[in-house]
Amino acid sequence: MPEEVSSIYTLLIAIVTAITSAKGWEYWLKRLDIKEKEKDKSAQEKNLFRDDLLLRVGALQEKLDSSYKKIESMSERINELSINLAKAEIRIEFLEHENSDLLKYKANGSHSIKPEAVVK
Repeated sequence: MPEEVSSIYTLLIAIVTAITSAKGWEYWLKRLDIKEKEKDKSAQEKNLFRDDLLLRVGALQEKLDSSYKKIESMSERINELSINLAKAEIRIEFLEHENSDLLKYKANGSHSIKPEAVVK
């Protein structure tokens, strides 16, 4: 009888071990599968975030290039306006000088200076 009990115990242990190892194996496989899916999901989220950042950087680069072009255009326009202003200042100075000479001529009543000579 002790051999029969021993055999029964051995049989029960074998059955429990077989069931446990199959269930244990399934548990570990599921656990590994879940971890792998989490890694994939995390990597995918990182890639999406990176792709979004790349798109934003591209858009900002375009805006920056556009701003530089506008600044360059405005700088050229400012240079043109500065040249035109300098020309106008010289012309005003010349006209004021000419006007002053004409006023002196008129005030003196002098006919020694011809108006045509002053107007040049």
